[in-house]
Amino acid sequence: MLRYKLNLYLSITCNLLLILASFSSNISGKVVDQYNFKVEQRSRDITVITIDQQVHLDYGLAYPITYEFYLPNQGDEFSAYLKYRFGDNWIEMVEKTSNDFFNGIEAVRFGLNAVKNVGGNAVDALVEARQEVEEISDFMEFLKILDFNRMNKRMLETLVKCGAFDSFRPNRAQLFNVLDHAIHLAQEFQRAEDGSQQSLFDLMDESEARQTETQLELPDIRDWSLKERLRLEKESLGFYVSGHPLDQYASDVKALATSSADILTGIHKEGDNVSIAGIVVEKTIRLTKNSEKFAIVRLEDLRGILELPIYSRIYNDYGHLLEMDEPLLVSGRISFRDDEFGLVADCLELLSQVRSEKALSMTICIDQERMPPEQLRHLRGIFQKYQGSQKVHFRVKTESDASVMIQTPMQVQLNPRMMDELEELWKEQAALFTYAV
Repeated sequence: MLRYKLNLYLSITCNLLLILASFSSNISGKVVDQYNFKVEQRSRDITVITIDQQVHLDYGLAYPITYEFYLPNQGDEFSAYLKYRFGDNWIEMVEKTSNDFFNGIEAVRFGLNAVKNVGGNAVDALVEARQEVEEISDFMEFLKILDFNRMNKRMLETLVKCGAFDSFRPNRAQLFNVLDHAIHLAQEFQRAEDGSQQSLFDLMDESEARQTETQLELPDIRDWSLKERLRLEKESLGFYVSGHPLDQYASDVKALATSSADILTGIHKEGDNVSIAGIVVEKTIRLTKNSEKFAIVRLEDLRGILELPIYSRIYNDYGHLLEMDEPLLVSGRISFRDDEFGLVADCLELLSQVRSEKALSMTICIDQERMPPEQLRHLRGIFQKYQGSQKVHFRVKTESDASVMIQTPMQVQLNPRMMDELEELWKEQAALFTYAV
């Protein structure tokens, strides 16, 4: 029996590794540092296999992940309890299954209980509505079977913000804009179905009512910008889903900054002058003995989080930048205190402003097959609108997958307004920026 169990655990462990490898292949750039296994008999009936790993997601952030699999000591079925952590948030998935479990994992779903402003009763209402029919492909159809005694507009707004309804309509701005009307239509439909309540549908004949009950006209508006989507995801989930605010600054960061990991691991020597780019995720404002303000800041870059002091002299000059929720470039000196490396800030700048003032050129990477003439004309109009001294080049991917570099005489001002217009015009195109060494 013992040998059988050991062989079972070995088989399961190998399959778990296949699951992790399969999941890793679905996340671009994911690097697994290490796995830690632990087999523990929690009781006479249950054995638990725990796997801890440290990973880097596609935009570089390192997070710990814990997988726990609960195995009964008799029988073939077991419960898999998958626990995922992003920052201070946990994603959990409970699956009661058999060995087919190892061939069936395609996605990890974020627990709705962890979405802000959405409570347990609301989650139950969502799950019950989802289970009421075999398949729902329309947002209006979903609302019509939702229990609005347990789910309100604010909760639905939060779910739209975090992307919970992207499978219905990927344009979140459209759903958010029409949500009031959609809820009204759904509630009127439910009253008509009830029979004991009067609704607007009672004023129509049956054919008109049936046509109206599913009619939801979506406004012709653009989706939120990537910056806005990320802000709302962070607001509703506590972390980013669609990307990271530093993604659009990848080439800038590579040219201008070191990383939190390099600072913390002692790659730089004490006293070295370095810069780091990141987002302020937490700050604490304190007072000195002279009643002057200073700050302790936690800065998140693409490799982790670095805590650093912003002393009163620097805070007086740059403290307002900490309130802007924008990517910053923090320059300072490497320090070594209490057996730890850190950074003492001397200067804070908006990364967008650094690009606007110091970048030498911008190279736009274009796929030849995705180059409609009307977009090129619009692109030329944007360049003419923001003329300046920074050069513009194109790297064009041809049908044969070769890349051709095209240097143009155009010169622009790479300010945030122009970059927003470029993103709105061409969401899928990448841009690279060069700086003086």
